Amino acid sequence: MIDAIRRDYLIAKALAYCIAAMERLPFYQRELSDQKDMQTLFDTIIIPEADREQLRKEAREKFPPEG
Repeated sequence: MIDAIRRDYLIAKALAYCIAAMERLPFYQRELSDQKDMQTLFDTIIIPEADREQLRKEAREKFPPEG
């Protein structure tokens, strides 16, 4: 069984990857309400802020903005 800390970390990681992937889509293809809700969940999940920043960085490296 996964402990609560690991569970929250994995959920935050999945959210970070989803948000970064959505940001790559053209604006007209984005599901903005989903993206906003995912960002709110990500920002409020109980993990250290340093971990949250690291997840954002890793996600953006895996899904860099187009251009």
